[in-house]
Amino acid sequence: MTHRLLFISLVLSSGAYGNNLDPGISGFLDNPWDTFAKDNTPGGFRIVALSHIAEGCLAISSDSPPEATDCVSRIVELALDPRISPYVDPAKEELGHHGLYLSHLNITLGAYQAVSKDNRYQELNARISNHLAAGSLAEPTATFPSFPGEPARWPADQAATLHSLHLYDSNFGQDIAKAPIAAWQSYLAKSGIDKKTGLHVSELTSSKPHSGPPRGCALAWTVRYSVGFDRPWATALWERFVGLYAVEMNGLSGLREWPPGKDGPADIDSGPILFGIGTAASAFGLTASRLVGDVETAQKLSSSRQLALLVAKDDPKLSAANSGVLGQAITFHADQIGP
Repeated sequence: MTHRLLFISLVLSSGAYGNNLDPGISGFLDNPWDTFAKDNTPGGFRIVALSHIAEGCLAISSDSPPEATDCVSRIVELALDPRISPYVDPAKEELGHHGLYLSHLNITLGAYQAVSKDNRYQELNARISNHLAAGSLAEPTATFPSFPGEPARWPADQAATLHSLHLYDSNFGQDIAKAPIAAWQSYLAKSGIDKKTGLHVSELTSSKPHSGPPRGCALAWTVRYSVGFDRPWATALWERFVGLYAVEMNGLSGLREWPPGKDGPADIDSGPILFGIGTAASAFGLTASRLVGDVETAQKLSSSRQLALLVAKDDPKLSAANSGVLGQAITFHADQIGP
């Protein structure tokens, strides 16, 4: 997903719950390219930040329609800009295997349509959705490639892909997500389950050093994106995940990165690990807990985030991470779901 300072920022960004556009997000939208130039977000992951802002703006659309409309319009423009997009014109070019970009672009298009209802990007939205659906069904793992030439297949990324198809279906009365969702869930159930935990593995082809163990960051991300298209499935995954991975220690509540009994290393996906608590797992878990309605876990994770803010205040590296666009974007979305 991205490097560790960004994941620190997911936990440390304080956000502001309420039905108004966050000042930090407003500032970014006013001056995105200078912000990106100063930010530590890798270029390939800027689209992930944009999709989270788009969904955050969708969440405020009923209470702040003009702000939400302006926000999603600007986000789509940025997402299609060649400085972010691997395409000059995705409406005409061969789309290929840029799965991460296409999925999060598709989420921004879905959020735009849900807010504006003007069908401006319907043709592009349909083209991408059909490409992702067909490509997912063509894969033995029912999981679309995240990047061209990448052999790994990540369930967490596929959850975002399927979420984008669900948004398209919801906006336009279609049903193209049904078959890819069923194929993906079937593959995970038959070939993607870790026998020790009963949770799905983090990567499906065993092409990465830590493909096998179910990882907290990936599980929380998967729940966050799957709750919209299959709430019972996502809730069951969440309950099993939290039952095994929840940690409370030294005043902190969080979610493990590695399964109980395994002390794996911190890496670019997990972010720092403290007392077994994974930074990314806990940050994504805050969003997931709110989406599935797990109020108790959400309150614990939110309280720990505020404690982390105090700890980080005097640390230059953590303070810098706190201002990262990706962290602010994910926190902005989470804070529109609930306090």
